[in-house]
Amino acid sequence: NAAHEDLKPYVQNATGSRDLVSLALDWRLKPGTVIDVEFENSRREQVGVNGYSLLAGKLPEPVDPSRNLTYQSWTMPGVFNALTGSVRLRQSLDHGWQWTTQYGAQRLKTDDRLTFGYGCTSSGDYTQYCANGELELSDYRSENERRLSDVLQTEVSGSVQLNELKHNLSFGVLRQRQLDRLPSQQAWNYAGSTTLSGGGSSSADDHLSGFNTNRSEYATEFSIKDRVELSATTSLWTGLRHVGFNRSSEKNDPTAPNHKQYTGGMNVPWIGASTQVNAWMLYASHGHGVEQFVAPNSVTYANAGEQLGVKRTRQTEIGLRSPATQALQGSRRLRVHA
Repeated sequence: NAAHEDLKPYVQNATGSRDLVSLALDWRLKPGTVIDVEFENSRREQVGVNGYSLLAGKLPEPVDPSRNLTYQSWTMPGVFNALTGSVRLRQSLDHGWQWTTQYGAQRLKTDDRLTFGYGCTSSGDYTQYCANGELELSDYRSENERRLSDVLQTEVSGSVQLNELKHNLSFGVLRQRQLDRLPSQQAWNYAGSTTLSGGGSSSADDHLSGFNTNRSEYATEFSIKDRVELSATTSLWTGLRHVGFNRSSEKNDPTAPNHKQYTGGMNVPWIGASTQVNAWMLYASHGHGVEQFVAPNSVTYANAGEQLGVKRTRQTEIGLRSPATQALQGSRRLRVHA
């Protein structure tokens, strides 16, 4: 596949372009052995669009939604390049079991640029714009940001009959790496001012004014999943993962690197049930996950980009899904996070 797209949103001065080339193929080495390969290379370039804000605690009067509020003659577009690929081996085993091993990688390169409104200079309040509609302009640039992701996973899956119940089992191991390698410094500078109705005075300022922070994340997971067919219409789903993690951050400031590292392991279970009610699917689930917390990579924070720790998350979901054969499909979900 190959694609080119001219981006012309209804917002003024926010044009851009997108190009993409992709390839997908499979190679059947012999009966029961298949190799799948996927590849995609894309580039997107577009001027950013700034949102409106409160005016000294009040909502602004109706505004022109087509106006790019912070666009200036010197505004530069953000550029996003992505190279993604994967290769997967599928091997059929005896008694209907299957072994799957796959490797995926992604390489992202970003020139992050944005002209944006940031508070009210006259009042010193940077949470909202001035009462008269005036706003400060900032010139933000972080060139040549690189993010590298690699995942290697192997899994064996199949079914067994135990106590007159059919168990659909899978056993897996996953190794994951993500490296965020940013330029040593970013530009976040005062560039003048404008108003909601336009005007004002501004000029570009791309001098480097603050240090970026690099991050490294490594994880190893061991998992087991089981779907038990309790009846022709009802299934019980269970799973357990053990996640070992090593996550760190280090500021690109040679005088104060501020290195942070969190290592450890966590067991995260998951359970769910589904049943057919006439033509509808009723389901409920409760699961745990692992989530990291990171400070925004902004020079306004003393700990910009710093790893803040790893925590357990919980989610409960209840849903009712309509049959796929209906012209109109839908679901109702209740989610609870902690």
